Amino acid sequence: MTESQDRLKRAVLIALLASAASSFWFLENLTNPSPFRIGIANMFTLTALYTIGGRAAFLVSIIRILIGSTLTGKLLSPTFLISSSGGILSVLGMVTVKKLNRFSMIGVSITGAFLNNIAQLSTTYLLMGKPSGMLYLFGYLSIASIPAGAFVGWGSYLTTKRVLPLFRR
Repeated sequence: MTESQDRLKRAVLIALLASAASSFWFLENLTNPSPFRIGIANMFTLTALYTIGGRAAFLVSIIRILIGSTLTGKLLSPTFLISSSGGILSVLGMVTVKKLNRFSMIGVSITGAFLNNIAQLSTTYLLMGKPSGMLYLFGYLSIASIPAGAFVGWGSYLTTKRVLPLFRR
């Protein structure tokens, strides 16, 4: 396979994972309009991390955030800033933890879920002027990030088992 074919395959895979992430985000947003979601769309970001690498995971996450914010009319709003902060810190953390090579995909996913919550709560705290209930949410969301991250990691593991052989052809 030539280098240009390999780049094309990577670009197509990033586009497919970003569109799948956007679709799942939209479905999760429709079925659960509250800001507290499992984050099923992050399954495709994690799949990108394990099949293509950190840059691809970052692109999948950013594309999903841009598409989701555009579809809901919240592009460049406080919600967009909160979502972006969570996505960026989550991917940076997952890339770092994966490089340590000491955690399974589920452990990497739990790390991403936890860091996503930290970033979103911190951004909300800064934007809203220190609301009093934020510290209570931190505890609950930290605990909730464990099963949510495990579920997303498990789904990503199953997805990666299907995607990785396609990428290696």
